[in-house]
Order: sequence, then structure tokens, then C-alpha cells
Amino acid sequence: MKHKRPDYNRIQDPAGLIPADEPVFLLRGKDRAAPAAVRFWAEAALALGADGELTSLAYDQAAAMEAWQAEHGGGQVPDLPTSILLPCPFCAGAGENWHDTVWWVSCSSCSADGPVSDTEAAAAAAWNTRALTPAPTVPGGEKA
Repeated sequence: MKHKRPDYNRIQDPAGLIPADEPVFLLRGKDRAAPAAVRFWAEAALALGADGELTSLAYDQAAAMEAWQAEHGGGQVPDLPTSILLPCPFCAGAGENWHDTVWWVSCSSCSADGPVSDTEAAAAAAWNTRALTPAPTVPGGEKA
């Protein structure tokens, strides 16, 4: 199983039913977006002809997620652990934390820098949630 989040690599398939190269996406009960995502999946699967019993289980799980959130403070917005830095949006190089009097993340390959922050966690969050902006163009449509 290929997880997109390295911190989920500990979640395995001991029976070997999922091929090693198959992408997997995991939703947790604490994720406020999870119940809606599970319901959407159930509706799409049903429209594609999936078994109604399977989609009913998905709806039940979405309800269980909402109940769990209600019991545990309402859930939280999806996030990444600050120890995980996404690849550089420009070259896919590895991000590295840097600290002087402030924190920032810099790409080890192309030296692109993320926003300056007061804490390591804030610098990692800014790096992981930044929007990729298109390169400026010069007259004639060429990239600068």
C-alpha cells in the first residue's frame, strides 16, 4: 500500500490483499471533512452500481464519525504533523527547517524559501499549505 502521508506508513495490510503499489487514502474520525467525504464516496459508488449493503456501511461509518466528533470536541481541520515537510512545489526537492532568529523552510535542491515564521511548527505549516503561484511571464508569453 502506498500512503501519501509518510506518517501513515505504519498502517499496513498484513493479509496482503492490497498490492504494494496501490495508492491508499485514509480518513480519520477526527477529520471534520471525513463524514462528508465518506457520504460522497457512498453516493458515487452506488451510482456506479456498488452493492447497497456496502454503501449502507459507509453511511453508518460517516454517522459514527460525526458521533465521535460530537463526543470529542467537534473534530479538527485536516493537517499534517509538523515533522513532515511536503516536497518543494517548484522542483520536488526536500524541504529543510532552518532557524536563525525566525523559522522558515528551504528547498535543499533549488533553494526556494517558504514564509518566515515565529515557530518551527508555523514554518512547516506555511510550507505545507502554500499555494503554487505561476511563474511571471514576459511579453511574448515566455516565462521570466
